[in-house]
Amino acid sequence: MAGGYPSIEEYVKKWAAYEGCDANNPQVVRPYPSSRKTANATRTIYNNVNNDVEVNLISIDGKGHWHSNDPNGVNSTQELWNFFKRHRLNQHSTPDPNFQIYLCFGQSNMEGNAAIEAQDKTGVNPRFMAMYTLDNANAGWTKGKWHTATPPQARPYTRLSVVDYFGRKMVDNLSDEVKVGTITVAVGGASIDLFDKDKYQSYLNDVNTADWLRNYAKEYGGNPYGRLIELAKIAQKSGVIKGILLHQGETNNCDQTWPSKVKKIYEDMLADLGLDAKNVPLLVGELGQKDQNAACWGHNAIIDNITATIPTAHVVSSKDCPLQSDRLHFTAEGYRMFGKRYADVMLDILGVTPAEKRNYFIRYESTAGENLWDRQAIYTLPQALEKGARYSLTMKVRTSADCAELGFWPIWNASDNKNQWGGSDDVQYLAAYPIEAGGWKTLTWNFTANFPLDTFQFVFGKYGGTLDIDDLVLVKEGTSENLIANADFSAKHIQGWNTNWQGPSYYLANDAYQSTGITQPSVVAQPSQQDDAYYTLQGVRVSHPTSGIFIHKGRKIVMK
Repeated sequence: MAGGYPSIEEYVKKWAAYEGCDANNPQVVRPYPSSRKTANATRTIYNNVNNDVEVNLISIDGKGHWHSNDPNGVNSTQELWNFFKRHRLNQHSTPDPNFQIYLCFGQSNMEGNAAIEAQDKTGVNPRFMAMYTLDNANAGWTKGKWHTATPPQARPYTRLSVVDYFGRKMVDNLSDEVKVGTITVAVGGASIDLFDKDKYQSYLNDVNTADWLRNYAKEYGGNPYGRLIELAKIAQKSGVIKGILLHQGETNNCDQTWPSKVKKIYEDMLADLGLDAKNVPLLVGELGQKDQNAACWGHNAIIDNITATIPTAHVVSSKDCPLQSDRLHFTAEGYRMFGKRYADVMLDILGVTPAEKRNYFIRYESTAGENLWDRQAIYTLPQALEKGARYSLTMKVRTSADCAELGFWPIWNASDNKNQWGGSDDVQYLAAYPIEAGGWKTLTWNFTANFPLDTFQFVFGKYGGTLDIDDLVLVKEGTSENLIANADFSAKHIQGWNTNWQGPSYYLANDAYQSTGITQPSVVAQPSQQDDAYYTLQGVRVSHPTSGIFIHKGRKIVMK
Protein backbone atom coordinates (compact mmCIF):
# COMPACT_ATOMS: atom_id res chain seq x y z
CA MET A 1 0.00 0.00 0.00
CA ALA A 2 1.19 3.54 -0.74
CA GLY A 3 -0.53 6.45 0.95
CA GLY A 4 -3.67 4.34 1.34
CA TYR A 5 -3.64 3.29 -2.32
CA PRO A 6 -2.87 -0.21 -3.61
CA SER A 7 0.01 0.91 -5.83
CA ILE A 8 2.54 3.68 -6.16
CA GLU A 9 1.00 4.53 -9.54
CA GLU A 10 -2.40 5.31 -8.05
CA TYR A 11 -0.79 7.28 -5.23
CA VAL A 12 1.25 9.42 -7.61
CA LYS A 13 -1.77 9.92 -9.85
CA LYS A 14 -3.72 11.22 -6.86
CA TRP A 15 -0.90 13.59 -5.99
CA ALA A 16 -0.66 14.77 -9.61
CA ALA A 17 -4.36 15.63 -9.54
CA TYR A 18 -3.77 17.55 -6.31
CA GLU A 19 -1.02 19.52 -8.06
CA GLY A 20 -3.53 20.46 -10.77
CA CYS A 21 -2.11 18.12 -13.41
CA ASP A 22 -4.17 16.32 -16.03
CA ALA A 23 -4.22 12.97 -14.22
CA ASN A 24 -6.19 11.15 -16.91
CA ASN A 25 -3.87 11.86 -19.83
CA PRO A 26 -0.25 11.34 -18.78
CA GLN A 27 2.69 11.07 -21.12
CA VAL A 28 4.08 7.54 -20.87
CA VAL A 29 7.69 6.85 -21.86
CA ARG A 30 8.55 3.16 -22.08
CA PRO A 31 11.22 1.94 -22.05
CA TYR A 32 12.92 4.60 -19.98
CA PRO A 33 15.53 5.84 -20.52
CA SER A 34 14.98 5.27 -24.23
CA SER A 35 18.67 5.72 -24.96
CA ARG A 36 19.54 2.55 -23.07
CA LYS A 37 18.98 -0.72 -24.93
CA THR A 38 18.41 -2.73 -21.76
CA ALA A 39 16.10 -0.19 -20.16
CA ASN A 40 12.99 -1.70 -18.55
CA ALA A 41 11.56 1.21 -16.59
CA THR A 42 8.47 3.29 -17.31
CA ARG A 43 8.33 7.05 -16.88
CA THR A 44 4.87 8.53 -16.43
CA ILE A 45 4.64 12.31 -16.70
CA TYR A 46 1.67 14.36 -15.52
CA ASN A 47 1.56 18.03 -16.48
CA ASN A 48 -0.19 21.17 -15.29
CA VAL A 49 0.58 23.42 -18.24
CA ASN A 50 -1.10 26.45 -16.67
CA ASN A 51 1.21 26.53 -13.66
CA ASP A 52 4.23 24.80 -15.23
CA VAL A 53 4.05 21.89 -12.78
CA GLU A 54 5.25 18.42 -13.68
CA VAL A 55 4.87 15.26 -11.61
CA ASN A 56 6.98 12.27 -12.66
CA LEU A 57 6.85 8.61 -11.75
CA ILE A 58 9.73 6.35 -12.72
CA SER A 59 8.96 2.72 -11.93
CA ILE A 60 10.21 -0.78 -12.61
CA ASP A 61 7.58 -3.49 -12.06
CA GLY A 62 5.49 -1.34 -9.76
CA LYS A 63 8.38 -0.06 -7.64
CA GLY A 64 9.98 3.32 -8.04
CA HIS A 65 10.28 6.93 -7.02
CA TRP A 66 8.58 10.11 -8.03
CA HIS A 67 8.92 13.84 -7.69
CA SER A 68 7.19 17.14 -8.39
CA ASN A 69 8.96 20.22 -9.70
CA ASP A 70 6.54 22.53 -7.90
CA PRO A 71 8.72 24.54 -5.46
CA ASN A 72 5.73 24.96 -3.17
CA GLY A 73 4.78 21.32 -3.34
CA VAL A 74 6.65 18.06 -2.95
CA ASN A 75 10.12 19.18 -3.99
CA SER A 76 12.37 16.70 -2.26
CA THR A 77 12.90 13.51 -4.22
CA GLN A 78 15.18 12.21 -1.48
CA GLU A 79 12.49 12.72 1.15
CA LEU A 80 9.98 10.85 -0.98
CA TRP A 81 12.44 8.09 -1.75
CA ASN A 82 13.02 7.63 1.98
CA PHE A 83 9.27 7.51 2.50
CA PHE A 84 8.82 4.73 -0.02
CA LYS A 85 11.75 2.81 1.40
CA ARG A 86 9.80 2.79 4.66
CA HIS A 87 6.63 1.72 2.85
CA ARG A 88 7.85 -0.83 0.31
CA LEU A 89 5.18 -1.99 -2.11
CA ASN A 90 6.22 -5.61 -1.79
CA GLN A 91 6.01 -5.70 1.99
CA HIS A 92 3.27 -7.64 3.75
CA SER A 93 0.21 -5.44 4.15
CA THR A 94 -3.16 -5.82 5.78
CA PRO A 95 -6.05 -5.89 3.29
CA ASP A 96 -8.06 -2.69 3.35
CA PRO A 97 -11.67 -3.57 4.27
CA ASN A 98 -12.74 -0.46 2.36
CA PHE A 99 -11.21 -1.74 -0.88
CA GLN A 100 -13.96 -3.90 -2.38
CA ILE A 101 -12.85 -6.40 -5.03
CA TYR A 102 -15.19 -7.93 -7.63
CA LEU A 103 -14.26 -10.85 -9.89
CA CYS A 104 -15.89 -10.73 -13.33
CA PHE A 105 -15.95 -13.60 -15.83
CA GLY A 106 -17.93 -14.90 -18.78
CA GLN A 107 -18.00 -14.58 -22.53
CA SER A 108 -18.37 -11.70 -24.99
CA ASN A 109 -20.86 -9.50 -23.12
CA MET A 110 -18.61 -9.60 -20.06
CA GLU A 111 -15.57 -9.16 -22.27
CA GLY A 112 -17.15 -6.12 -23.92
CA ASN A 113 -18.56 -5.87 -27.43
CA ALA A 114 -19.63 -2.27 -28.01
CA ALA A 115 -17.56 0.68 -29.15
CA ILE A 116 -16.01 2.71 -26.35
CA GLU A 117 -17.39 6.22 -26.81
CA ALA A 118 -15.98 9.54 -25.64
CA GLN A 119 -18.29 9.62 -22.60
CA ASP A 120 -16.88 6.26 -21.47
CA LYS A 121 -13.28 7.50 -21.42
CA THR A 122 -13.84 10.45 -19.09
CA GLY A 123 -15.16 11.00 -15.61
CA VAL A 124 -13.95 7.69 -14.18
CA ASN A 125 -13.65 8.17 -10.43
CA PRO A 126 -10.11 7.20 -9.30
CA ARG A 127 -11.78 5.19 -6.53
CA PHE A 128 -12.89 2.77 -9.28
CA MET A 129 -9.87 0.70 -10.25
CA ALA A 130 -9.30 -2.31 -12.47
CA MET A 131 -6.45 -4.80 -12.51
CA TYR A 132 -4.57 -5.52 -15.70
CA THR A 133 -5.12 -9.19 -16.48
CA LEU A 134 -2.13 -9.73 -18.78
CA ASP A 135 1.15 -8.24 -19.94
CA ASN A 136 1.11 -6.11 -23.07
CA ALA A 137 3.98 -3.65 -23.37
CA ASN A 138 2.50 -1.87 -26.38
CA ALA A 139 -0.68 -1.10 -24.46
CA GLY A 140 1.18 -0.35 -21.23
CA TRP A 141 -0.50 -3.28 -19.45
CA THR A 142 1.35 -5.00 -16.62
CA LYS A 143 -0.35 -8.06 -15.21
CA GLY A 144 -1.53 -7.64 -11.63
CA LYS A 145 -1.24 -3.85 -11.64
CA TRP A 146 -4.14 -1.66 -10.52
CA HIS A 147 -5.13 1.39 -12.55
CA THR A 148 -8.05 3.79 -12.79
CA ALA A 149 -10.70 1.76 -14.61
CA THR A 150 -10.92 3.51 -17.96
CA PRO A 151 -12.12 0.89 -20.47
CA PRO A 152 -11.36 -1.66 -21.81
CA GLN A 153 -11.36 -4.14 -18.94
CA ALA A 154 -10.67 -7.67 -20.19
CA ARG A 155 -7.85 -7.21 -22.73
CA PRO A 156 -6.27 -4.20 -24.44
CA TYR A 157 -8.43 -4.48 -27.56
CA THR A 158 -11.76 -5.49 -26.02
CA ARG A 159 -14.56 -2.98 -25.81
CA LEU A 160 -17.16 -1.52 -23.45
CA SER A 161 -18.69 -4.05 -21.06
CA VAL A 162 -21.08 -4.29 -18.13
CA VAL A 163 -18.12 -4.00 -15.75
CA ASP A 164 -17.45 -0.38 -16.67
CA TYR A 165 -20.69 1.07 -15.39
CA PHE A 166 -21.01 -1.46 -12.59
CA GLY A 167 -17.91 0.03 -11.02
CA ARG A 168 -18.88 3.62 -11.76
CA LYS A 169 -22.24 3.30 -10.05
CA MET A 170 -20.76 1.42 -7.11
CA VAL A 171 -18.30 4.18 -6.19
CA ASP A 172 -20.92 6.86 -6.83
CA ASN A 173 -23.08 5.30 -4.14
CA LEU A 174 -20.54 4.11 -1.57
CA SER A 175 -18.85 6.28 1.04
CA ASP A 176 -15.86 8.31 -0.06
CA GLU A 177 -13.41 6.11 1.83
CA VAL A 178 -14.54 3.00 -0.11
CA LYS A 179 -12.72 1.99 -3.29
CA VAL A 180 -13.89 -0.60 -5.83
CA GLY A 181 -11.58 -2.85 -7.83
CA THR A 182 -12.59 -5.18 -10.66
CA ILE A 183 -10.75 -8.07 -12.29
CA THR A 184 -12.24 -9.14 -15.63
CA VAL A 185 -11.27 -12.39 -17.32
CA ALA A 186 -13.63 -13.15 -20.20
CA VAL A 187 -13.47 -14.87 -23.58
CA GLY A 188 -16.00 -14.22 -26.31
CA GLY A 189 -17.75 -17.32 -27.64
CA ALA A 190 -16.55 -19.51 -24.77
CA SER A 191 -18.53 -22.31 -23.19
CA ILE A 192 -18.89 -22.25 -19.44
CA ASP A 193 -16.52 -25.25 -19.49
CA LEU A 194 -13.62 -22.91 -20.23
CA PHE A 195 -13.87 -21.72 -16.62
CA ASP A 196 -14.03 -25.20 -15.10
CA LYS A 197 -10.55 -25.93 -13.81
CA ASP A 198 -11.07 -29.64 -14.42
CA LYS A 199 -12.50 -29.32 -17.95
CA TYR A 200 -10.88 -26.31 -19.58
CA GLN A 201 -7.98 -28.26 -21.09
CA SER A 202 -10.17 -30.86 -22.76
CA TYR A 203 -12.43 -28.07 -24.00
CA LEU A 204 -9.50 -26.22 -25.56
CA ASN A 205 -8.17 -29.46 -27.07
CA ASP A 206 -11.53 -30.34 -28.60
CA VAL A 207 -11.46 -30.28 -32.41
CA ASN A 208 -14.65 -28.22 -32.40
CA THR A 209 -13.04 -25.38 -30.44
CA ALA A 210 -12.05 -22.57 -32.79
CA ASP A 211 -8.41 -21.52 -33.07
CA TRP A 212 -9.30 -17.88 -32.40
CA LEU A 213 -10.87 -18.88 -29.09
CA ARG A 214 -7.75 -20.84 -28.16
CA ASN A 215 -5.69 -17.76 -28.96
CA TYR A 216 -7.84 -15.62 -26.65
CA ALA A 217 -7.32 -18.19 -23.91
CA LYS A 218 -3.56 -18.12 -24.52
CA GLU A 219 -3.55 -14.46 -23.56
CA TYR A 220 -4.61 -15.65 -20.11
CA GLY A 221 -1.83 -18.22 -19.99
CA GLY A 222 -4.05 -20.85 -21.60
CA ASN A 223 -6.12 -21.09 -18.41
CA PRO A 224 -8.61 -18.24 -17.88
CA TYR A 225 -9.86 -19.68 -14.58
CA GLY A 226 -6.30 -20.02 -13.31
CA ARG A 227 -5.51 -16.45 -14.33
CA LEU A 228 -8.57 -15.12 -12.51
CA ILE A 229 -7.59 -16.97 -9.33
CA GLU A 230 -3.97 -15.83 -9.66
CA LEU A 231 -5.01 -12.19 -9.89
CA ALA A 232 -7.65 -12.54 -7.18
CA LYS A 233 -4.97 -13.73 -4.76
CA ILE A 234 -2.91 -10.66 -5.58
CA ALA A 235 -5.97 -8.50 -4.99
CA GLN A 236 -6.61 -10.12 -1.62
CA LYS A 237 -3.35 -8.63 -0.38
CA SER A 238 -4.79 -5.13 -0.69
CA GLY A 239 -8.56 -5.56 -0.50
CA VAL A 240 -11.49 -7.85 0.24
CA ILE A 241 -13.42 -9.82 -2.38
CA LYS A 242 -17.07 -8.84 -2.04
CA GLY A 243 -18.73 -10.47 -5.02
CA ILE A 244 -18.44 -12.38 -8.29
CA LEU A 245 -20.08 -11.22 -11.52
CA LEU A 246 -20.99 -13.61 -14.34
CA HIS A 247 -22.40 -13.04 -17.80
CA GLN A 248 -22.36 -16.16 -19.92
CA GLY A 249 -24.82 -18.51 -21.57
CA GLU A 250 -25.04 -17.75 -25.27
CA THR A 251 -22.75 -20.69 -26.07
CA ASN A 252 -24.64 -22.86 -23.56
CA ASN A 253 -28.07 -21.69 -24.68
CA CYS A 254 -30.84 -23.76 -23.04
CA ASP A 255 -28.33 -26.22 -21.53
CA GLN A 256 -30.18 -27.68 -18.54
CA THR A 257 -26.88 -28.67 -16.91
CA TRP A 258 -25.62 -25.09 -16.98
CA PRO A 259 -26.67 -24.22 -13.39
CA SER A 260 -24.76 -27.18 -11.96
CA LYS A 261 -21.70 -26.25 -14.04
CA VAL A 262 -21.84 -22.68 -12.76
CA LYS A 263 -22.26 -23.99 -9.21
CA LYS A 264 -19.06 -26.03 -9.48
CA ILE A 265 -17.07 -23.08 -10.82
CA TYR A 266 -18.43 -20.76 -8.14
CA GLU A 267 -17.65 -23.23 -5.37
CA ASP A 268 -14.16 -23.84 -6.80
CA MET A 269 -13.50 -20.10 -6.72
CA LEU A 270 -14.66 -19.82 -3.14
CA ALA A 271 -12.54 -22.78 -2.07
CA ASP A 272 -9.42 -21.67 -3.96
CA LEU A 273 -9.64 -18.18 -2.47
CA GLY A 274 -10.73 -19.13 1.04
CA LEU A 275 -14.07 -17.35 0.72
CA ASP A 276 -17.48 -17.97 2.26
CA ALA A 277 -20.51 -17.99 -0.05
CA LYS A 278 -22.64 -16.03 2.40
CA ASN A 279 -20.19 -13.12 2.17
CA VAL A 280 -19.41 -13.38 -1.56
CA PRO A 281 -22.60 -13.52 -3.65
CA LEU A 282 -22.72 -14.50 -7.32
CA LEU A 283 -24.42 -11.99 -9.63
CA VAL A 284 -25.70 -13.58 -12.85
CA GLY A 285 -26.92 -11.42 -15.72
CA GLU A 286 -29.68 -12.35 -18.12
CA LEU A 287 -29.18 -12.59 -21.88
CA GLY A 288 -31.22 -10.58 -24.38
CA GLN A 289 -34.99 -10.75 -23.97
CA LYS A 290 -37.70 -12.54 -25.97
CA ASP A 291 -39.48 -9.28 -26.83
CA GLN A 292 -36.21 -8.13 -28.43
CA ASN A 293 -36.11 -11.27 -30.56
CA ALA A 294 -32.78 -12.03 -28.90
CA ALA A 295 -30.92 -15.01 -30.31
CA CYS A 296 -30.63 -16.81 -26.95
CA TRP A 297 -33.59 -15.53 -24.96
CA GLY A 298 -34.60 -19.09 -24.04
CA HIS A 299 -31.64 -19.38 -21.69
CA ASN A 300 -33.11 -16.72 -19.41
CA ALA A 301 -35.54 -19.24 -17.92
CA ILE A 302 -32.50 -21.20 -16.71
CA ILE A 303 -30.73 -18.09 -15.43
CA ASP A 304 -33.84 -16.87 -13.64
CA ASN A 305 -33.96 -20.13 -11.67
CA ILE A 306 -30.28 -20.13 -10.70
CA THR A 307 -31.04 -19.57 -7.01
CA ALA A 308 -32.59 -23.04 -6.86
CA THR A 309 -29.08 -24.39 -7.47
CA ILE A 310 -27.02 -21.60 -5.91
CA PRO A 311 -28.85 -19.98 -2.97
CA THR A 312 -26.36 -17.10 -2.80
CA ALA A 313 -26.84 -16.20 -6.48
CA HIS A 314 -28.73 -13.10 -7.60
CA VAL A 315 -30.22 -12.52 -11.05
CA VAL A 316 -29.62 -9.22 -12.86
CA SER A 317 -32.38 -8.29 -15.32
CA SER A 318 -31.51 -7.24 -18.87
CA LYS A 319 -35.04 -6.00 -19.61
CA ASP A 320 -35.06 -3.05 -22.03
CA CYS A 321 -31.26 -2.99 -22.37
CA PRO A 322 -30.78 -2.31 -26.11
CA LEU A 323 -29.25 -5.02 -28.29
CA GLN A 324 -27.08 -4.74 -31.37
CA SER A 325 -28.35 -6.02 -34.72
CA ASP A 326 -26.68 -9.41 -34.15
CA ARG A 327 -29.27 -9.97 -31.36
CA LEU A 328 -26.49 -11.29 -29.10
CA HIS A 329 -24.58 -8.29 -27.83
CA PHE A 330 -25.74 -5.17 -26.10
CA THR A 331 -25.17 -1.69 -27.45
CA ALA A 332 -22.97 0.78 -25.60
CA GLU A 333 -26.07 2.25 -23.95
CA GLY A 334 -27.23 -1.28 -23.17
CA TYR A 335 -23.95 -2.01 -21.38
CA ARG A 336 -24.26 1.21 -19.40
CA MET A 337 -27.78 0.33 -18.30
CA PHE A 338 -26.93 -3.31 -17.60
CA GLY A 339 -23.77 -2.50 -15.66
CA LYS A 340 -25.70 -0.12 -13.42
CA ARG A 341 -28.23 -2.89 -12.77
CA TYR A 342 -25.45 -5.20 -11.63
CA ALA A 343 -24.50 -2.38 -9.26
CA ASP A 344 -28.11 -1.96 -8.09
CA VAL A 345 -28.23 -5.63 -7.14
CA MET A 346 -24.89 -5.49 -5.32
CA LEU A 347 -25.79 -2.27 -3.52
CA ASP A 348 -29.02 -3.88 -2.37
CA ILE A 349 -27.05 -6.84 -1.02
CA LEU A 350 -24.79 -4.40 0.82
CA GLY A 351 -27.82 -2.60 2.22
CA VAL A 352 -27.05 0.59 0.30
CA THR A 353 -29.85 2.60 -1.27
CA PRO A 354 -28.79 4.06 -4.65
CA ALA A 355 -28.56 7.85 -4.64
CA GLU A 356 -31.50 8.29 -6.98
CA LYS A 357 -33.73 6.36 -4.56
CA ARG A 358 -32.52 7.88 -1.31
CA ASN A 359 -34.71 9.92 0.98
CA TYR A 360 -33.04 13.24 1.77
CA PHE A 361 -33.69 15.30 4.89
CA ILE A 362 -32.02 17.86 7.12
CA ARG A 363 -30.27 16.61 10.25
CA TYR A 364 -29.46 18.67 13.33
CA GLU A 365 -26.97 17.26 15.85
CA SER A 366 -27.26 18.71 19.32
CA THR A 367 -26.01 18.54 22.86
CA ALA A 368 -28.52 19.42 25.58
CA GLY A 369 -28.71 23.02 26.76
CA GLU A 370 -30.33 24.51 29.85
CA ASN A 371 -33.32 26.19 28.19
CA LEU A 372 -35.76 25.23 25.45
CA TRP A 373 -34.58 28.10 23.22
CA ASP A 374 -30.87 27.18 23.47
CA ARG A 375 -31.00 24.94 20.38
CA GLN A 376 -32.99 25.93 17.30
CA ALA A 377 -33.58 24.74 13.75
CA ILE A 378 -34.42 27.86 11.78
CA TYR A 379 -36.09 28.15 8.38
CA THR A 380 -36.48 31.43 6.48
CA LEU A 381 -39.70 31.48 4.47
CA PRO A 382 -39.52 32.41 0.77
CA GLN A 383 -42.31 34.93 1.44
CA ALA A 384 -43.76 36.33 4.66
CA LEU A 385 -47.13 35.00 5.76
CA GLU A 386 -50.29 37.09 5.60
CA LYS A 387 -51.18 38.63 8.94
CA GLY A 388 -54.53 37.34 10.20
CA ALA A 389 -54.66 34.37 7.81
CA ARG A 390 -55.03 30.76 9.00
CA TYR A 391 -52.30 28.24 8.20
CA SER A 392 -51.58 24.57 8.71
CA LEU A 393 -48.04 23.21 9.05
CA THR A 394 -47.20 19.49 9.02
CA MET A 395 -43.77 17.94 9.01
CA LYS A 396 -42.06 14.65 9.73
CA VAL A 397 -39.49 14.41 12.49
CA ARG A 398 -37.24 11.66 13.79
CA THR A 399 -34.97 11.64 16.83
CA SER A 400 -32.20 9.32 17.96
CA ALA A 401 -33.22 9.68 21.62
CA ASP A 402 -36.40 10.67 23.41
CA CYS A 403 -37.00 14.41 23.11
CA ALA A 404 -39.17 15.87 25.87
CA GLU A 405 -40.12 19.01 23.93
CA LEU A 406 -39.97 20.13 20.33
CA GLY A 407 -41.59 23.55 20.06
CA PHE A 408 -42.66 25.69 17.12
CA TRP A 409 -42.06 29.44 17.50
CA PRO A 410 -42.71 31.33 14.24
CA ILE A 411 -41.32 34.88 14.31
CA TRP A 412 -41.48 38.14 12.38
CA ASN A 413 -37.78 38.87 12.12
CA ALA A 414 -38.26 42.05 10.08
CA SER A 415 -40.28 43.67 12.86
CA ASP A 416 -39.07 46.92 14.43
CA ASN A 417 -40.32 45.65 17.78
CA LYS A 418 -37.05 44.46 19.30
CA ASN A 419 -36.27 42.70 22.56
CA GLN A 420 -33.40 43.52 24.95
CA TRP A 421 -30.97 41.42 22.86
CA GLY A 422 -31.82 43.21 19.61
CA GLY A 423 -33.94 40.45 18.15
CA SER A 424 -37.58 40.61 17.14
CA ASP A 425 -40.06 40.46 19.97
CA ASP A 426 -42.92 39.50 17.64
CA VAL A 427 -42.95 35.76 18.26
CA GLN A 428 -45.78 33.23 18.48
CA TYR A 429 -45.20 30.46 20.98
CA LEU A 430 -47.09 27.46 19.61
CA ALA A 431 -47.44 23.95 20.97
CA ALA A 432 -44.45 21.81 21.95
CA TYR A 433 -44.58 18.04 21.40
CA PRO A 434 -42.69 15.18 23.05
CA ILE A 435 -40.93 12.98 20.45
CA GLU A 436 -40.23 9.33 21.12
CA ALA A 437 -37.00 7.99 19.61
CA GLY A 438 -37.32 5.72 16.60
CA GLY A 439 -39.12 6.11 13.31
CA TRP A 440 -40.61 9.12 11.60
CA LYS A 441 -43.50 10.95 13.31
CA THR A 442 -45.80 13.55 11.76
CA LEU A 443 -46.44 16.76 13.69
CA THR A 444 -49.17 19.30 12.91
CA TRP A 445 -49.69 22.92 13.94
CA ASN A 446 -52.79 24.94 12.99
CA PHE A 447 -52.42 28.65 13.70
CA THR A 448 -53.39 32.19 12.79
CA ALA A 449 -50.52 34.45 11.80
CA ASN A 450 -50.53 37.28 14.36
CA PHE A 451 -47.72 39.00 12.44
CA PRO A 452 -46.31 38.87 8.88
CA LEU A 453 -44.27 35.86 9.98
CA ASP A 454 -41.12 35.34 7.90
CA THR A 455 -39.13 32.79 9.90
CA PHE A 456 -39.90 29.44 11.53
CA GLN A 457 -38.06 28.46 14.71
CA PHE A 458 -38.16 24.85 15.92
CA VAL A 459 -36.79 24.79 19.47
CA PHE A 460 -35.37 21.76 21.30
CA GLY A 461 -32.80 23.24 23.67
CA LYS A 462 -32.90 20.52 26.34
CA TYR A 463 -32.46 17.65 23.89
CA GLY A 464 -29.22 15.85 23.10
CA GLY A 465 -29.04 13.73 19.93
CA THR A 466 -30.02 14.00 16.28
CA LEU A 467 -33.18 15.66 15.02
CA ASP A 468 -34.21 14.84 11.45
CA ILE A 469 -36.78 17.02 9.65
CA ASP A 470 -38.47 16.15 6.35
CA ASP A 471 -41.59 16.58 4.19
CA LEU A 472 -42.81 19.95 5.42
CA VAL A 473 -46.19 21.16 4.14
CA LEU A 474 -47.38 24.70 4.87
CA VAL A 475 -50.71 25.72 3.33
CA LYS A 476 -52.94 28.72 3.77
CA GLU A 477 -56.52 27.87 4.67
CA GLY A 478 -58.61 27.48 1.52
CA THR A 479 -55.59 26.85 -0.72
CA SER A 480 -53.45 23.85 -1.66
CA GLU A 481 -50.09 25.45 -2.54
CA ASN A 482 -47.16 24.36 -0.35
CA LEU A 483 -45.39 27.53 0.79
CA ILE A 484 -42.19 25.69 1.82
CA ALA A 485 -39.45 25.58 -0.84
CA ASN A 486 -37.72 22.21 -1.38
CA ALA A 487 -40.02 20.80 1.29
CA ASP A 488 -38.83 17.20 0.88
CA PHE A 489 -35.16 18.10 0.25
CA SER A 490 -35.27 16.24 -3.06
CA ALA A 491 -33.30 19.11 -4.60
CA LYS A 492 -30.45 17.88 -2.38
CA HIS A 493 -29.71 21.17 -0.69
CA ILE A 494 -30.70 22.91 2.57
CA GLN A 495 -30.90 26.50 1.40
CA GLY A 496 -33.01 28.61 3.75
CA TRP A 497 -32.10 26.54 6.82
CA ASN A 498 -29.72 27.52 9.61
CA THR A 499 -29.46 27.55 13.39
CA ASN A 500 -29.21 30.00 16.27
CA TRP A 501 -25.90 31.38 17.48
CA GLN A 502 -25.26 28.60 20.01
CA GLY A 503 -27.17 26.00 18.09
CA PRO A 504 -26.32 22.54 16.81
CA SER A 505 -24.48 21.51 13.66
CA TYR A 506 -26.71 20.67 10.72
CA TYR A 507 -26.37 19.21 7.23
CA LEU A 508 -28.19 17.47 4.40
CA ALA A 509 -28.45 13.76 5.19
CA ASN A 510 -29.98 10.69 3.61
CA ASP A 511 -30.90 7.14 4.47
CA ALA A 512 -28.18 5.56 2.33
CA TYR A 513 -27.64 2.43 4.40
CA GLN A 514 -30.30 -0.11 5.28
CA SER A 515 -30.14 -3.26 7.38
CA THR A 516 -28.58 -6.30 5.72
CA GLY A 517 -27.87 -9.88 6.64
CA ILE A 518 -24.43 -9.89 5.06
CA THR A 519 -21.42 -8.60 6.98
CA GLN A 520 -20.64 -5.21 5.42
CA PRO A 521 -19.80 -1.69 6.67
CA SER A 522 -20.93 -1.25 10.25
CA VAL A 523 -23.85 1.17 10.39
CA VAL A 524 -24.91 3.05 13.49
CA ALA A 525 -28.14 4.86 14.15
CA GLN A 526 -26.39 7.59 16.10
CA PRO A 527 -22.80 7.88 17.36
CA SER A 528 -22.91 8.83 21.00
CA GLN A 529 -21.19 11.85 22.44
CA GLN A 530 -18.71 9.57 24.21
CA ASP A 531 -17.97 7.49 21.10
CA ASP A 532 -14.35 8.13 20.04
CA ALA A 533 -14.82 6.76 16.51
CA TYR A 534 -15.25 8.71 13.29
CA TYR A 535 -18.37 8.39 11.13
CA THR A 536 -19.29 9.51 7.63
CA LEU A 537 -22.32 11.74 7.21
CA GLN A 538 -24.21 8.56 6.27
CA GLY A 539 -23.39 7.00 9.66
CA VAL A 540 -20.71 4.55 8.51
CA ARG A 541 -17.90 3.98 11.00
CA VAL A 542 -14.45 4.79 9.56
CA SER A 543 -11.33 3.27 11.10
CA HIS A 544 -8.81 5.65 9.54
CA PRO A 545 -10.47 8.79 8.15
CA THR A 546 -8.66 10.57 5.32
CA SER A 547 -9.95 13.80 3.79
CA GLY A 548 -13.61 14.73 4.01
CA ILE A 549 -16.34 15.63 6.49
CA PHE A 550 -16.85 13.31 9.46
CA ILE A 551 -18.79 13.12 12.72
CA HIS A 552 -16.54 12.74 15.78
CA LYS A 553 -17.78 12.85 19.38
CA GLY A 554 -21.06 14.31 18.22
CA ARG A 555 -19.47 17.15 16.25
CA LYS A 556 -18.94 17.65 12.53
CA ILE A 557 -15.27 18.04 11.63
CA VAL A 558 -13.38 18.52 8.37
CA MET A 559 -10.29 16.37 7.70
CA LYS A 560 -7.85 17.81 5.15
